[in-house]
Amino acid sequence: MLLAVLAASLGCAAPGPPHPPAQEAPETVTDLRARQAGMAIVLQFTLPRRSTSGARLAGPEASGRRAEIYREFLPAGPSPRAAAPRPGSPPAGSTPALGSPAYTLEANQLANLRVGDAVVFRDRLSAAEFQEHRGSQVSYRVRTATAAENWSRLSAPATVALAVPPAPARDLTASVGPNRVILRWSPPAPGNGPAPRYFAVSREALGPANAPAVAPVVIGTTTGTSYEDAALESGQQYRYTVRSVSSAPGGEVESAGATVLAALPPLPEPGPPADVVAIPVQEPSGAPEVELSWAIGGARNLAGYNVYRSERAGGRAARLNATPLASAAFRDATVSAGRQYAYSVTSVDLSGKESQPSAPVMVAVPATAPHGG
Repeated sequence: MLLAVLAASLGCAAPGPPHPPAQEAPETVTDLRARQAGMAIVLQFTLPRRSTSGARLAGPEASGRRAEIYREFLPAGPSPRAAAPRPGSPPAGSTPALGSPAYTLEANQLANLRVGDAVVFRDRLSAAEFQEHRGSQVSYRVRTATAAENWSRLSAPATVALAVPPAPARDLTASVGPNRVILRWSPPAPGNGPAPRYFAVSREALGPANAPAVAPVVIGTTTGTSYEDAALESGQQYRYTVRSVSSAPGGEVESAGATVLAALPPLPEPGPPADVVAIPVQEPSGAPEVELSWAIGGARNLAGYNVYRSERAGGRAARLNATPLASAAFRDATVSAGRQYAYSVTSVDLSGKESQPSAPVMVAVPATAPHGG
């Protein structure tokens, strides 16, 4: 009897068929932002990198990554629905209370909409939509998924009051100087929308094929019609956008952007130092050394110098200093008496670009080196 009970209890404890691990939803988007730019609403958010349990998720280009954007037009003025989720906000994986999404973004679209770490999406309202809802509010919420039906919770809403925007700046140009760009433009024609209070200038660095490398950043505002952006990186291309900004009920509204590209030319390669001199000297200890000096370079972007040594002119040279030298002098304490050496010096600019070596200078270290400084 005891054996039967024991066998039955062991049978109950036998493992069942294996179950695949439950697919977890991404974390909720917490940084959804919305702003009006002309008749478009610009949405920006970061695609969650982790699941609700903290597991790391694949990037936006991975198969299955998706996002849904929900849009709702609301009456003018403060709205409880725009300020907080509706009662009984749906849990992860359920159908949102807002009905069908206005937009569904697949993995390839999310990858193309990435600007740095952010996803930037423009909801371009038609003229008819804008006229119908002008003066009211439009509210957006977003949710994401790593695979079909594996949805996060809806984000908190981001709400914009639709206002008549000012007209954009006209005739935007960019003048490129050494590490700086000067923008100039004309204000909108009078009577073409509300008058701008000021202009906002944004900049984005561009990568290959003029793809944005980082999200646009507002670098300044001005009430005038010009702006200077200094301390830029040589050889880099930038896109500048100037927007008119005017007052609106509840805040401000900006125009569509006037844009211009500005490519900063790369700095010329530094030239090699001139007048390189190498003199053998002897320390009080009796150890031989070689003292080098050269003319100070006049390049504006000079970072320093490198010193090279070989056993003969034209031979394979080894660099003697670990980091570029700030001064135009160097003492080599690793020479041997009775040997000959060839020295050359290069210039290094702030970007790390190195010049061609100077003409080699030969020096013979005497078997008994002469006394010197």
